[in-house]
Amino acid sequence: MVAKIDSPNINSDKLVYYDITNPYLPILFKSEKSYSFHKVRVQEDTLEIFYDHSVRFIKLENHEFQQLKKIDGPMHGARVYKNKIYFSNSVTQWRGLHVYDIETDSVVKLDDAMDKYKSHVEAGDICIWEDVLWLIGQDEIILYQLQNSSVQRLVLKPHNTIIEPEVISMLDKNRIVVADKNDDPDSGFGLYLIVYADKKINTTARLFPKKGVVAWKLFQNQFYFVLLSKRKNKNYYSFSIWQLETNQIMEYELPDLTCEKHLFQGICDFLIEKETVYFYKNNGEIFTITEF
Repeated sequence: MVAKIDSPNINSDKLVYYDITNPYLPILFKSEKSYSFHKVRVQEDTLEIFYDHSVRFIKLENHEFQQLKKIDGPMHGARVYKNKIYFSNSVTQWRGLHVYDIETDSVVKLDDAMDKYKSHVEAGDICIWEDVLWLIGQDEIILYQLQNSSVQRLVLKPHNTIIEPEVISMLDKNRIVVADKNDDPDSGFGLYLIVYADKKINTTARLFPKKGVVAWKLFQNQFYFVLLSKRKNKNYYSFSIWQLETNQIMEYELPDLTCEKHLFQGICDFLIEKETVYFYKNNGEIFTITEF
């Protein structure tokens, strides 16, 4: 498990790495200081650290960390795939879809989505399955076919604005699930099942007004979420299950986790193992529920 420890001092955030073989007793095995960053996530064996003005990729092998590449610029989407990093952001130099070859240390522009196609895509996220690459923008989606050192655009589909889109799962090469990553209950968030079929992209949305999303997991073909709402200056949490086949939501309140300050006392992540859910709190406590 990778966690971020915020510091009140400028550029003093910490990255910490835990062994969670025993989910109820995480063991710290590495800690490092880092400049302020706003998102950390693990994709298979690669750690992605998103800063305000760059993204850094670190390879994890047997608890050893090897830096792959740091790309400068406000990053909107990036993904490591077969010794290459596909990325796109809003800096003029990197507009459109680019690929960085880790072995040759070279960058090639694959598609100028903004200029050539008069599109305004700024990628919120990128995902890849076999020979298909999805570029998820705030206002559009572009689907590409990967062809050795080039790409072929399959379709561009405008959609209702998703402020901070993040791919939370690829069900297969033609189906992805995207979340509007927002933990602010006042703004709400949305879930989007996006399907490519018959040369068209179709989107099914599930919106949550007045609720923010704190964390999510895919477990046994169902999506699990921790939702945050606010009432009378207090933070309330619920545990939700989204069934894709029926688009139904089951939601369970977690009254024992109600708190006044989300960033200091609230839930930051969770883990599901067999019939137990471990909720990790910002103050270091762990809360569990069973037989959900």
